[in-house]
Amino acid sequence: MKWALTVGIGIFITFLVFSMVVYGATRQILVAQERNTVKDTVNAVVQRLSPVRSNLTVADVVPRIDVSSAQDKDDPAAGAMPTETSHSSLFSDSVLQKLSREDITVSVYDRSGTYVFTSHNASVDLKKVSDLQLSDEVNGDFDGIVGRAPVHSGSTGKLIGYIQVTDAMNAFHVTMRKITAVIYASSILRYYSPCCWVMS
Repeated sequence: MKWALTVGIGIFITFLVFSMVVYGATRQILVAQERNTVKDTVNAVVQRLSPVRSNLTVADVVPRIDVSSAQDKDDPAAGAMPTETSHSSLFSDSVLQKLSREDITVSVYDRSGTYVFTSHNASVDLKKVSDLQLSDEVNGDFDGIVGRAPVHSGSTGKLIGYIQVTDAMNAFHVTMRKITAVIYASSILRYYSPCCWVMS
């Protein structure tokens, strides 16, 4: 009976260790995916705004960042001259899906840090940076990844503004809560099953 109990406890501990390894590996993969999403979005927006020569303004930003505006601009049926069509299409394809996510916010500021554009309500304050930076931040209800980068004019090389992308990682948090619940439930079943078997 003691031998069976020892084996049961050993199995339970092995299961816990295995579960923690799977949990950690899954979390690492999902976080890496979200960080890549933020990084790619920041780089895409910076590239989109780099043709601007001077301090960023709403007039400069909206036609380049607002995907629907960019599509109308490039649509011959709308009576507009098709400019940067291929770039707009690439931008729309790569960023539209990200911008449509409720948990991702793209914010643009001028070089003084004044708000110019945001895709959703910004929940994280701007921090001026000198290069692309990604950080894990918790601020009130926000618990996710923030990407920040300066924007330099491609023609003058001067600083013209800043980009900030926040990812609240809603899907990630839901997934991790589900995995945690499954591990807890399985652990309870694993713990009690050997004991009940031994007692019988």
